[in-house]
Amino acid sequence: MAKKTDEAKSARKPGMNRVSRGVIAGLKQAVAHARGEISLPARYYDVPGPVDVKAIRAKSGLSQSER
Repeated sequence: MAKKTDEAKSARKPGMNRVSRGVIAGLKQAVAHARGEISLPARYYDVPGPVDVKAIRAKSGLSQSER
């Protein structure tokens, strides 16, 4: 009978940890939001424009390898 118990344990899925539960909860929220069932907060960020790295390196007198 011990053999059946060992087989049953190996066939079971491992328990979910905190990260797994968080991912599943987030996905459920995303689905509910997509369906229009809930409203989620929006966050806005200011993204700076393109940076001329080559000009910055030339002005500082350093190359990428001279960190």
